[in-house]
Amino acid sequence: CGGISLGDAREIDKLVVEGIDLDDRPILKALVANLGELYDFAVKEFGYKERKEGYISKCHLCVDIRRHIALETSEFKELRPREYYIRLI
Repeated sequence: CGGISLGDAREIDKLVVEGIDLDDRPILKALVANLGELYDFAVKEFGYKERKEGYISKCHLCVDIRRHIALETSEFKELRPREYYIRLI
């Protein structure tokens, strides 16, 4: 998915061997569980509100949630590049 970083591509061999620490990436951890986890996290921690016009797919909802979080804070290294979210309409 666009806007989700698993780590430094120059260290891909290390990522493949060692894996990804989900405790270090709470957005990914929530997504691995299910989209509802990410939604609940966004509502509780960042005041996310559903769009009145709805969503065309679960991917649309996921991007909207991640965009909301990325525009609120830059603390999540898995939401990169940040410019991806800034340029979304």
